[in-house]
Amino acid sequence: MLGYLLKTSCKIKGCGQPIKNLGWCNAHYLRSQRYGNPLGGGTRRNGTVIKWLLDAVNYKGSDCLIWPFARNSKNGYPVGYVKGKVVLVSRHVCKLAHGEPSPQQVARHTCGNGNLGCINPNHLQWGTKKEDVQDAIKAGTFPHGEKSGLSKLTESTVRKIRRLKGKLYHRVVSEMFGVSRRQIGRIQDRTNWAWLP
Repeated sequence: MLGYLLKTSCKIKGCGQPIKNLGWCNAHYLRSQRYGNPLGGGTRRNGTVIKWLLDAVNYKGSDCLIWPFARNSKNGYPVGYVKGKVVLVSRHVCKLAHGEPSPQQVARHTCGNGNLGCINPNHLQWGTKKEDVQDAIKAGTFPHGEKSGLSKLTESTVRKIRRLKGKLYHRVVSEMFGVSRRQIGRIQDRTNWAWLP
């Protein structure tokens, strides 16, 4: 009866994933909890996802091809399961359409709509992280300035800081706006927030 405790992989035939609970892997255990059966739910749609993915790789259109399934909740990029692992779908499509990348390469979205779920292989190409950021800036989807979740400043405060150049010491200005002296210098020299007129 307790023979499954001696096994290290899921007791579902052909699964091979590590045991989570009751002799099942995490996925089969969660299905058991949700559907009352470790093989319940999810299987019908899985074929649809794979067919959709394969059709997407052969897509010849120029419009964005939006992934209709799961998205990363943090940034909106499409995600899916490939051989039991969660993958970024755009990276997987780029690999199928354009071959294997080098370890440093990322899947660039030349359309700038990766965060909206575009996986059109004609809009994807391998490139560096820097090129990917440049694509996002060009498309207006890169969170810079006050759109960045880390920014303490707004465009209007940056303009005020620039107007104070040469009138007050950096120390005084930094205390006024709650940022470092170095940040004040970079803003006033247009090293930071350079895109802002």
